[in-house]
Amino acid sequence: PNNDGINDKFSVSFNNNSIDKYTIRIFNRWGETLFTSNDLNFEWDGTYEGEEVPSGVYIWRITGKDIFFDNVIEKTGHINLIR
Repeated sequence: PNNDGINDKFSVSFNNNSIDKYTIRIFNRWGETLFTSNDLNFEWDGTYEGEEVPSGVYIWRITGKDIFFDNVIEKTGHINLIR
């Protein structure tokens, strides 16, 4: 993020609207939670407690529940944050 309006925030897009009780968490390499949201339209700006986090790899984990099939959804991935 460098405030140029391109790739300054991390977000996730969903293919459908069947997710309920959604949570996303972003962790640092030591497993500390830096960001949590229950908003499907969240955006993470690469900060923690108002301070910019350093460049590096951060892990995200999404959990939710499919309202049609009543099954739990879990997805994980990583963010390469470059300043």
